[in-house]
Amino acid sequence: PYHFGPDECKYAIPNGSRIGKHLWCPRPLEGDVILTEGEIKAASACQLNITACSTSGINGAQAALTYLPKYVRKGKIKRLFIIYDNEITDLPVSLSQIQARKLANIIPNTVNVLLPLNHNQKKIDLDAFIIEQGESRLLDLMEDAWYEKY
Repeated sequence: PYHFGPDECKYAIPNGSRIGKHLWCPRPLEGDVILTEGEIKAASACQLNITACSTSGINGAQAALTYLPKYVRKGKIKRLFIIYDNEITDLPVSLSQIQARKLANIIPNTVNVLLPLNHNQKKIDLDAFIIEQGESRLLDLMEDAWYEKY
């Protein structure tokens, strides 16, 4: 949670929040780490004992660029997996996937994992994918993305 004062605690970040440039990490960043959009999605992965952190949506990319490369360079994060929402939009590629690809090209030891849409889905995100397909399928996608790039 984010604390602004003794009586103010914020878990979810609404659009336009003043904390948009922060990285939310419920546990130490080490080993394999997922970067996703939003605290709920990161918490879902952490419940499976997968270390995850989040920004406040795709607009929090600056926070990822500020903090995560340091952890990678110091060897704390071995592999970083960016798992942003995959959704059908009017654009050839969604804005979140454009941002994920940019981050994966800038931060060392990083790959973008594209969650597959089912035939009738318009959007899939990390927490929904975990519920629908399970942890082992998620881990398989992560490994496939890693070996495809490296």
